Amino acid sequence: MTSAGGYREQLDNPGVAVQSKEVDPAVPHLRRFEWPAIRIALEGGRLFRFGLTGMLSTLAYAGSTIALVESELLGSVAAAIVGYLAGAAVSYFGHLHFSFRVQPDHKKFVWRFVATAALTFCVTALTTYLTTQILHWRYQISIAAVALLNPAIGYLCFRLWVFFPGLHEQPNEQP
Repeated sequence: MTSAGGYREQLDNPGVAVQSKEVDPAVPHLRRFEWPAIRIALEGGRLFRFGLTGMLSTLAYAGSTIALVESELLGSVAAAIVGYLAGAAVSYFGHLHFSFRVQPDHKKFVWRFVATAALTFCVTALTTYLTTQILHWRYQISIAAVALLNPAIGYLCFRLWVFFPGLHEQPNEQP
């Protein structure tokens, strides 16, 4: 079986480590087990790109909000809404083209993205309310909890639901 054939078989049979009949030139006494290494590299690359896109989205939100408030074009609440929308646009297109590298299918992806954004907004509100109003913890704890919860929820939703149809259609992504 060729290396490319091994990759195809692995992608068609997820969770199965396929042993290539070829030997790795760097380690000739061992046959290559390709599937786990490929999956780890792909997911690691997606996670890294997801983090970069998230940081860029946060900068778009914060930068827009600060610029609009400091220039006195909008009040803080209106500026935060505009900043949130700017960050959401960066997030959607960044995750679409960079993090998950899928072909744009806005009919499939946009409404799922909006639903995920609504979910993370609700998680933010609920976490903040629970920690500050019910448990009477400092607000910084709620910020830390949201900063940990929302990226994890976002990645799982984007990976397993929002962009999943595009990932399924393009199994030959390179790390």
